[in-house]
Amino acid sequence: MQNLISTNAAFEAMLAGKKVLCRDATSTLLKEFRPISEFSADIFARSNTEFTIEIEMIELAGCSFPKPLFLSDIQVGQEIFIVMPACILRTKFDAENKDVNKAIIRGFAQPDADSAIDQARAISLSLGIDLVRSAFEFIQDVAAEKPVKRGKKLAKLENEVIVAPEDRCSLIIDALATCNSLDEVGAMVADLGQSDFTTDQWQRICDAKDAALKSLSPKQPDVAEDPNAPSQKLKDRFMEQLSAATCIQDVEACEEEIKGNTQLIENHRYHLATFVGSRKAVFVVREYESKLADLLVRVQDSQTAGEVNAITRYTKDWTEKQREPLIAAQSKRLSELNQTENQNPPSLLADIQNATTAEALDTLEAAAYKRNPEIVPTLLDEIKKKRAALNSQQEGDAA
Repeated sequence: MQNLISTNAAFEAMLAGKKVLCRDATSTLLKEFRPISEFSADIFARSNTEFTIEIEMIELAGCSFPKPLFLSDIQVGQEIFIVMPACILRTKFDAENKDVNKAIIRGFAQPDADSAIDQARAISLSLGIDLVRSAFEFIQDVAAEKPVKRGKKLAKLENEVIVAPEDRCSLIIDALATCNSLDEVGAMVADLGQSDFTTDQWQRICDAKDAALKSLSPKQPDVAEDPNAPSQKLKDRFMEQLSAATCIQDVEACEEEIKGNTQLIENHRYHLATFVGSRKAVFVVREYESKLADLLVRVQDSQTAGEVNAITRYTKDWTEKQREPLIAAQSKRLSELNQTENQNPPSLLADIQNATTAEALDTLEAAAYKRNPEIVPTLLDEIKKKRAALNSQQEGDAA
């Protein structure tokens, strides 16, 4: 089963060099994911498109399994499976667990049970041992599931036989002030109840707890102090502007604004340049498809071979690949015109020979220019002869 990702995540993954796959979710024919290189540049602008990242496989002793996880691929608390010599350890990732971290660094971590079995079986096969899948035993990491140890200070309080509420409140507040970790603070107040204290005492305990948590919590960096924050805001604004563009002129105007902005860092400038290229490609494709549709209609409406061939001059800036649909339509139309001429032989020559007036010849001469360019000279010569014959006849009648 493929893990789907968003369009933005797919775009970022492509820029990071990962193998991105995609498919049309509405298609009933092409249901498999394919490399993004097989799609046009406007794939990120389409709706109903699904993206995923290709899982890189490793083959060992004829057995394939997914590439082991990196530390950068795992989140704190995520369930992972560690391939060990005697079994497969099922645990949750904890950055402070040095043994698990070493196993991950050395390439023995998988995201699911099936992948872990595949890797363990491949290792066994490489040693000449062929085991069935059910032979691989799983054990649960109990240490990862055990609750946080209660602090010594709370244990000391619990050992007191009788402690007055006010004295107990003071002891708890003093103990909270000397806690060395967030876990110790949590253990200190885990079993406390508001009903055991007065409203004032409970409020003082809560204030002491909040102060301890605040002092022990890692300080979050101030976004305003981030030197790249102004560039990030500009990048986000340009991305929105490019996404909202309705024509290629809007994209080009935004591109000029990006080039002239001196606050953008190189990394953000590169991402914007890539997105500009993809947005341009969308409108180039739309413009080409619109122009092609218009020219195909004009080809079909053409009545002569000359009209059909003349349409090619509107495609001077097209590639051979882009011209292929138009050339196919032109060939089909020329074949239709030739077939019509063969089925209905032209009677224009006979009409010229049978003309009785100069006015009739004028009409036939206009029609002659619309015929196949190869026979036009012949028709014009016949008109010239017939006109001379009519003039001689008129002069004879006058005499």
